Amino acid sequence: MENRIIALDIDEGSVVATELFKEKGRICLGRYKVASNLEELIGDSFFKGKKVVINLPTQMVLFRSFHLTPSFLKGKNKPKDLIAFLTHQSLPFKLEECFWDTFILNTDLNLIASKKEVMKKYIAQIEESGFRCLGVTPSFVGLYNVLIYNYPGIEKDRCAILNIKSSASDLLIYEDKKLWIYPLSIGKQDLEENAQTQLKFSAEVQQLFNAHYLQNPSAIQKKTNYLNICGQPSKLEGLISSLRDALPEFEIATLDPFKKIDTSTALSINGERSRTIDLLSRDATSLANRQLLGTSLGVGLSYLKPALCLNINLIKEKLRRDFISDRINLSKRVLFSFGILSLAFLLFLDITLLKNLKNKTVIFKNTEFMISSLLPSVRILKEEKEKLQKLRDYLEKKLGQHKLYLRVLAEVSRSKLNYIKIQEIEAKIKDMKLSVNLAGSAPTYEDVNVFLINLKKNEDIKNVKVVFSSFPSDELKPITFKLRFESE
Repeated sequence: MENRIIALDIDEGSVVATELFKEKGRICLGRYKVASNLEELIGDSFFKGKKVVINLPTQMVLFRSFHLTPSFLKGKNKPKDLIAFLTHQSLPFKLEECFWDTFILNTDLNLIASKKEVMKKYIAQIEESGFRCLGVTPSFVGLYNVLIYNYPGIEKDRCAILNIKSSASDLLIYEDKKLWIYPLSIGKQDLEENAQTQLKFSAEVQQLFNAHYLQNPSAIQKKTNYLNICGQPSKLEGLISSLRDALPEFEIATLDPFKKIDTSTALSINGERSRTIDLLSRDATSLANRQLLGTSLGVGLSYLKPALCLNINLIKEKLRRDFISDRINLSKRVLFSFGILSLAFLLFLDITLLKNLKNKTVIFKNTEFMISSLLPSVRILKEEKEKLQKLRDYLEKKLGQHKLYLRVLAEVSRSKLNYIKIQEIEAKIKDMKLSVNLAGSAPTYEDVNVFLINLKKNEDIKNVKVVFSSFPSDELKPITFKLRFESE
């Protein structure tokens, strides 16, 4: 678990960076900066080149909730298997084409997904600026986290967050441990144009609430309704007044993202303690500044994992696969280096023996005339020559066998997954054809099948067969297996 994280909230015309860390069970704010773009942010030497987690705009996210029975959730079904079954015909694209993650609230299995092609371009833009992306969390998850962390008591109420961004907005509704997210087409830029836009915006929010509660009626009607505003609100007092007229049943206020977060150790953009933190924490005239950090703080909370907060990272599977791939590549390089050294040694030995053989052959030719009259000695010399020839043939055969052994070992190492353990390898060679019996263990049948498929892809390995495999058990014991294949 990370104890310190830097989170970025990237929006059109602004980038908010916050550093959060855990200390004695508290979440504390470290450094922070509000910049107009990534280039301005990396101008601060503290943030330049750092590992970061980033938000993903709601417009780039697909969010689905599936209501399941408690017994179904508590069974042996894994979220990945459930999602594959539930989304088979309900998604506009294949799940394999997405980066995705899941979370469970109450009895709802929730899926968050985004197209890989779109996300790769989005991440590439961040990393081209010199950052290294360790995680991607949707903006609405950050909003939920900053709400539930600072206001844990709202679980019993009907609560919503109106997050106003530069050119669009999001309405997050949370009730009965369920989440809904609705995008709005009006943002800060529109609200700054004229006063009529505020009335239109309030009416659009009211229509969303009416449509939502028409489709999702509350089981308990006597609840307190809260609407919290955050992000980049323009003309805040006028906006709140307009929303109160449109939504008289709601208590409307600004979201305080620092209600539970410790700002006493915070540092300003120049690395020194600043009155800016006092303004963010206490001064009512700086509400807009305080709201601006909300999404970034919530994204950071997703990785520090305090109680109630959602830990969502859409690229965690990609990071895991990259880590495994790096380990496999390292193993390949080590094995390849070892093979090269072994081959070089054998070649050196072979060359030395060949030179000795050549030298002795020259000596035999030069002394052939001298010993022609000594038949017994000639016979002995011929026998020695035949022995040397046999030795040469033997060494060349052994060299070929060693090359075959090394090639098979390299193919096995390249084909197996990192968490498959090879326990025994038995190899027999006949007429330059190698027969190999391999025994090992793996966490699941799927891992064994992947290993088997990878072996079959190698042109030098033939007749790959599973000759033994143990049955899975509820004790989570690894599956043992035996493979047999040939190579020549």
